[in-house]
Amino acid sequence: MRPLVFSDTITIRTDAELRAAIDAAAAREAVSASDLLRRTLRVALLDAARVGGSSRVDARETEPLHLVPIQPGELFAIWPKISAWVEAACARPRCVLRPVEVFAACANQEALLIVGFDGARALRAVAATSVQEMTDGTRSCWVLLVGGSGTGWSEMLAQVEAGALRSGCSTVEFIGRAGWRRRLPGYIATPHEAGVHYSKNLREAA
Repeated sequence: MRPLVFSDTITIRTDAELRAAIDAAAAREAVSASDLLRRTLRVALLDAARVGGSSRVDARETEPLHLVPIQPGELFAIWPKISAWVEAACARPRCVLRPVEVFAACANQEALLIVGFDGARALRAVAATSVQEMTDGTRSCWVLLVGGSGTGWSEMLAQVEAGALRSGCSTVEFIGRAGWRRRLPGYIATPHEAGVHYSKNLREAA
């Protein structure tokens, strides 16, 4: 195999949070940040195009996820496998949540970490949730983060909503980016100091 020859340079501007996430991912893979970005872009763009481009959907992405709640004693084993998704979620601009705080909340049973597997038992998504008792006597499911590969995050969110309704929650809420509005048609979006507050009335949607 001929070695790859790189002749062009592209400068990517990052903020401090994104750079920290890139450096952390590069450290885990024991490569430089440049190598990590080059490899990630090659897989995302060139390799995807070679197998049919955006018109071809991985069959696994159409399968329902099998959700597994992670108990505190299982956190250390699962964390390395999902930490990149957690870090990416926490790297959202104005997000005040840090990955270590998510880990601590799940370890202290203040939040629940949930992972989603496809039919081949491959990890495809992760979420962290916390059920809050509201002053009016209702319950609300707060999604601290959700992430994954491909469409895994949206399937995870749909199943979190279903689980929240079964648990007696009347709403699902989280803070996200303004651009998420178009992908969350069932949610009410209102400005928030940390981004955009999204909420969904599960009883009305049921």
